[in-house]
Amino acid sequence: MKKFKKIKIFFTGATGFLGSNLIEYLAQNTNSNFDITALTRDKKKAKKIKNIGSLKINWIEKNILDLKHKVGNYDIFFHLACPSAEETYNGMDSVLKFNTIVHGTQNALEFAVKSKIKKFIFTSSGAVYGDYSKKYKYVPESYIPSLDYNNPNNSLGISKKVAEFLCLNYAQKYNFETNIFRCFSFVGKNLPLSLHYAIGNFILQASKKNKIIINGPKDTFRSYLHVSDFCEWITTVGLSKNKNNIYNLGSDKAISMFELAKIIASKFDKKIVIKSLNKKESVGNLYRKYYIPNMKLMKNQFNLVEKNDLQFSINEILKKF
Repeated sequence: MKKFKKIKIFFTGATGFLGSNLIEYLAQNTNSNFDITALTRDKKKAKKIKNIGSLKINWIEKNILDLKHKVGNYDIFFHLACPSAEETYNGMDSVLKFNTIVHGTQNALEFAVKSKIKKFIFTSSGAVYGDYSKKYKYVPESYIPSLDYNNPNNSLGISKKVAEFLCLNYAQKYNFETNIFRCFSFVGKNLPLSLHYAIGNFILQASKKNKIIINGPKDTFRSYLHVSDFCEWITTVGLSKNKNNIYNLGSDKAISMFELAKIIASKFDKKIVIKSLNKKESVGNLYRKYYIPNMKLMKNQFNLVEKNDLQFSINEILKKF
């Protein structure tokens, strides 16, 4: 168990899939006397964060676009706020998504500067790379994307890239550290099953409809990092001394959608029909044949390993059924 001194943390996105798991991880896997202030759009969602022991959280019910709160002295700012999975699934307007991410990040940075922040941690997205399939299967941080700014489906990648620019420039101008994590696909506790997450979709379909529909070509490749590994990795890197670095964050163990569907189908004691629609579509984002990070930089620098494989992740979700 790692030992950290008392650290004052400001969180955005604390009640989302990643944020809620990260707060529970900090409470359970470190012995720090954390002082956490967390921003949420809905305080009711904070009730689902349960396994925090004696950790005290000061909840603030505000939108990141209207971040007007008493400025304090914070050590670390975790900026995880992003349009929700529900908003993306329901076809959130691309301009509104851009505004929420870019201006939300600038608001967070302005607040961080006034709070004399020492480190700003931003969860970006692998979407910033665009479609790199013709050049890479595992995309490295060094790849320079060429996003089509005329395509609304690139709104997530474009807005996250602009937000990265803001983080790096604010860090340089105001002399604080920043780590940017380009996040890929995750699985684990509290993952929604009915939205645009393939693993959840496949399990839900297999259990209720005896079939699995792949909404795209069956040779599309993805990878899934368990959320507990995400929490350990972002904590290990984020609480270390490393200035203004960009890291991929995800699993580098690729699997095709067809193989994923077959694994899930094998978990049920009944015949499961697997069908591919072969449509090159993606909910809210650009379609990509490959969406897999090259993880050599962060793994080698911090000696990180995946502790929970895909089989574990699937079995964990199946416990709900």
